[in-house]
Amino acid sequence: MINKSIITDITNTIIYHIYIMRILKFTLSLIITIVLIALLSVRLPIGSTPPPPLGKFIHPFWGFWQNAEPEMPTFPADVATKYLQNEATVYYDDRLVPHIQARSLEEAYFVQGYVTAQLRLWQMEFQVMAAAGRVSEIIGDDAIEYDKSQRRMGMVHGAELAVEKWKELEGYKYVEAYSAGVNAYIEQLSDKDLPFEYKLLDYKPEPWSPLKCALFLKNMTKTLASYDGDLEATNTLQLLGRDQFDYLFPADYKEESPVIPTPKKWDFEPAPLPTVPVNPTVIEHSIDENSSTSYRPFEEPFEGIGSNNWAVSGTKTKSGHPILCGDPHLGLTLPSIWMEMQISTPDCNVYGVTLPGIFGVIIGFNDNIAWSQTNVGRDVLDWYTIDWKDDQKTAYKYGDGYKEVTRKVETIKVRGGETVYDTVIYTHHGPVAYLAKGEKEKDMALHWIAHLAPDGDELSVFPMLNKAKNYEEYVAALQEYVAPAQNFVFAAKDGDIALWANGSYPLKRFEQGRFVMAGDDPNNEWLGTIPKMHNPHVRNPERGFVASANQKSTEATYPYYYNGRFSDYRGRYLNRKLATMDSLTIQDMMALHHDEYSLFAEEVTPLLLKNIEPSQSKLSATEKQYLELFKDWDYTFDKDDETAVILVEWFSELRHLIWDEFGTMRDEAADEDAAVLLVPENRRTIEIIKDNPSFELFDIAATKDTVEQLTDLVYQSFHEAVKIVEGMQSADGTPIVVGKYKYSVIQHLARLQPFSQYVDVGGSKYSLNANSGRGSTTWGPSWRMIVELGDEVKAYGVYPGGTSGNPGSFFYQNMIDYWATAQYYELFFMHDGDEESEQVIMKQVFTPQK
Repeated sequence: MINKSIITDITNTIIYHIYIMRILKFTLSLIITIVLIALLSVRLPIGSTPPPPLGKFIHPFWGFWQNAEPEMPTFPADVATKYLQNEATVYYDDRLVPHIQARSLEEAYFVQGYVTAQLRLWQMEFQVMAAAGRVSEIIGDDAIEYDKSQRRMGMVHGAELAVEKWKELEGYKYVEAYSAGVNAYIEQLSDKDLPFEYKLLDYKPEPWSPLKCALFLKNMTKTLASYDGDLEATNTLQLLGRDQFDYLFPADYKEESPVIPTPKKWDFEPAPLPTVPVNPTVIEHSIDENSSTSYRPFEEPFEGIGSNNWAVSGTKTKSGHPILCGDPHLGLTLPSIWMEMQISTPDCNVYGVTLPGIFGVIIGFNDNIAWSQTNVGRDVLDWYTIDWKDDQKTAYKYGDGYKEVTRKVETIKVRGGETVYDTVIYTHHGPVAYLAKGEKEKDMALHWIAHLAPDGDELSVFPMLNKAKNYEEYVAALQEYVAPAQNFVFAAKDGDIALWANGSYPLKRFEQGRFVMAGDDPNNEWLGTIPKMHNPHVRNPERGFVASANQKSTEATYPYYYNGRFSDYRGRYLNRKLATMDSLTIQDMMALHHDEYSLFAEEVTPLLLKNIEPSQSKLSATEKQYLELFKDWDYTFDKDDETAVILVEWFSELRHLIWDEFGTMRDEAADEDAAVLLVPENRRTIEIIKDNPSFELFDIAATKDTVEQLTDLVYQSFHEAVKIVEGMQSADGTPIVVGKYKYSVIQHLARLQPFSQYVDVGGSKYSLNANSGRGSTTWGPSWRMIVELGDEVKAYGVYPGGTSGNPGSFFYQNMIDYWATAQYYELFFMHDGDEESEQVIMKQVFTPQK
């Protein structure tokens, strides 16, 4: 028999040695980890952008692991701050939407700044650093040219002018409060709690300021109000001549349905315009007709695909109450461009979406009214050629003399590289943003609405709108609005519906700003701005609805000249649909949001089918099969539809064949990469196909010995389109359909693909459900909202993302599936007594610090 004491001794010895081995392993692992962290905390450059110090990034206590949230994140329950005089409370609902309750708007905006930073800090700062031309500080020399472009465009210059004006305004207290709230959050932020992107890119947030709010607004103005076709139009006019230019690029179209219903009587006396003493129109003396210019666009324009909004009166709804709908189409990003929020004070209770970077609810509703916006699209950016006095560019010709310039040396800090200095010259027109690229060009100054000091208290617009109770208060708020110009649709519980195409618009003579203008001619100056009360608007029209979808604001009787970039198909279709609909419900409005019918397809498809008939004998068996698909097609871009893909490729190939002549004319006129020309819009192309089938440009320039007819081009383009579509089929022969063809992506702001998401959706840029498509994969309905203004407000909404900006959060993209499958959330519009609702999952209290 074995002695029990011996067994005990052996067991203790084994346990002791196991323990020693564990200690040794742990110690060894610890030493290795410490050494690795020390070594990896040194940057090892890979390409032009170095990775973060990996030891710091993967550190278990303050690295990226800390950004992995549980399904329900935790925020500090109590926040003490010296800024507040009264207690404020934030209730978070089951989608993490913050509901702020405060004693005043000023204190509410402080809390809004804090909460927004708590959820979206990196997004806020990255956007304003991009606006300011400071991306090189974060990612290195890849961004130098982008940063130069932003600075030459005068983004900071415009923001600084805005802040100087703001300081004189009542609304400045709001932007100060918001900035203080952001900074209160930043000041308590520890390294371990930094947003993931800061850790990945290895930098830290800076203090917030009113200037950053101004930069955010200037960036929105750039996105929505920086269109200019001046350079391309100038090249095209000088190449084609006036008659051909006017034929291809008409100011008005036969089939138009403007935002303001026609006919419209304008009940104001327009502001007087001085006459031009030399020539009757600006164009005749604006372009330098003695030289062949070859301007190239300053930068690629944003290829936005539009927005929709509408309001129907109670006479057209089943409930008898007005219903308002909006879905602004902007860049689809993660974090999302919008953030849902409710703000409640004793005199304001408003719900909607905010923009992380500025205070207030931008689109939303309260107990009495609702509103939403679409982009107006007017041209508020003009180019002026500069004739220098000498090579030193110290002065430029103006009138009978010369004006002195000012210079600003821009310091561009480059991560991992040497600082870059770029001198920007400023004229009275604006910054010399366009530098001549050859002898045939001139330097050009940029004159833009975003460079002018605001002509209203733009900081008070949304505070006033957020608490407005009726049409009169809505109009009063909009009189202070500046830019970017927006169609503000409106509905009120008392039954009113309205729409104002509002903003600051330059007062111009006919065609002023449509082409590059001579900067030395005083007659080419803007003449101030159009009086705000003369902006196009309508209230309670007989048809029972108001609507906009980025089409032209007015018919030709409007007494002020303007030009711009307008999209007609969605507006015409929306007006057509609403005119025929009655007893409307919220469900009807949801269906209209997601309507994928294409008026463009309705108009072009019969023309294509008619013109391919003469080529039937040349069609292959495969081509005939594809053509058969069009016979029963309903012109809808459903995500599983293949016919729509064929149409898109067919028309794209046809458009290329028709306008190939432009390439030849460009080669004859200038160097091979010199001039960039306008190409006629799709709707004009369709008009020409329909009305002028023998148009001279239908002949393909490259085939010298053959004169092609329209039918030849239609057949050839179909032949090419079929080959393209066949090449897109999967290996098992599955046809390409709209959703896969479009390949819509909701992309992380820093283009981090693991934090982006593909969505399988239908629609087209000509459908009300205007999701992004091939070549423009990041645009679409950024916020869908429907509000019925009855005795009790009913509201529904959704956006493609989530409340949190943290990729490690459940709430980062939790709403995308709802958005992609045409579903909505009923919005939790809190009132007194709702604090104990099951939808409230968390509470955060802000207390004054003594």
